[in-house]
Amino acid sequence: MIARGFDGEYQLLHDSRPVAVGDVVTDFRGTDEIVTGGTPPHHERSSGRVTVARGSFYPQVFNLTWSKK
Repeated sequence: MIARGFDGEYQLLHDSRPVAVGDVVTDFRGTDEIVTGGTPPHHERSSGRVTVARGSFYPQVFNLTWSKK
């Protein structure tokens, strides 16, 4: 998934691989979720958010990161 952040384009990654809407990700408890969207960092110290069926979470919950493209 690619989205516009505060200073350019960001891509959502898991272990350096792109994550797209519809991909299944696993949280730190072992629960699988389907990615439905997300918000890249909105300022320098932000980590952004990842949206799944049950809500919006920090990307670290799913071992994901937003990386500047």
